[in-house]
Amino acid sequence: MRLDDGRVVSNFVIAALRGEKIPVYGGGSNTRTFCYISDAIVGFFQVLLSNHNREVFNIGSDEHEIQMRHLADLVHGLIDNDEATIQDTEGPSAVYSMKADPNRRCPDLTKIRTIVGYRPKVSLIKGVKRFITWAKEEMNYQTDPVKTDISCRVCGNKNLVKFLSLGKTPLANNLVSRNDLNKEELYPLELLYCTSCNLCQLS
Repeated sequence: MRLDDGRVVSNFVIAALRGEKIPVYGGGSNTRTFCYISDAIVGFFQVLLSNHNREVFNIGSDEHEIQMRHLADLVHGLIDNDEATIQDTEGPSAVYSMKADPNRRCPDLTKIRTIVGYRPKVSLIKGVKRFITWAKEEMNYQTDPVKTDISCRVCGNKNLVKFLSLGKTPLANNLVSRNDLNKEELYPLELLYCTSCNLCQLS
C-alpha cells in the first residue's frame, strides 16, 4: 500500500498520525469487511493446492462488517493523538453515498471453511495495529530517507530508493539459544533500488 492510496485504512491512519481531521464519508454508516493479506494468501494457496482448484470460493474475513464511523473511532483510539478529530466529509464520488453501497459485504465462508479448512487468523484490530506500525515507519522513512553513507555497490550512486521493507529481522544463520531470544539483535530487512544502474541491494 501507499500512504496516499485513498483507501479508508490509510486515509484514517495517516490523518490520525498527523493530528489531522479523519475524513468519514457519507455519514460513516457505510460498512466494509477487512481481510489481512497473510490470511488472503493462505486461502489462495489452500484452494490452489486442493483438488477443488477449478471451483469458485469466497476468500476474506467473516469476522463482522464494521461501519466506517466505528472504524474511525477504532483508529483514533489506537493512535491516541489528541490533535486528531473525526469529521464528516463529502465523499469524492457517489460511490460513498448509502444509495450506492451494497447491502452485504461480509463473505459467506462456509464452502472454503468446509472443503479446505480455511480459517482467517488476523483480527481487524491486530491488522490495523500492524498497519499503524508500518505507516509510522514509512512516514519516518519519507522524512529521513536512506542514509547518505549507503551507496550502490556497483556504481557508487547514492540516490537509492527503498521499494520493499520486510520489517526488522535477526541476522541470517546467527542462531541463539532459547534463553537468549529476547537479546537477539534485529536489523531492517529492506531492498534498495539504484536509479543509475538498476542494481537492487539490501540496505
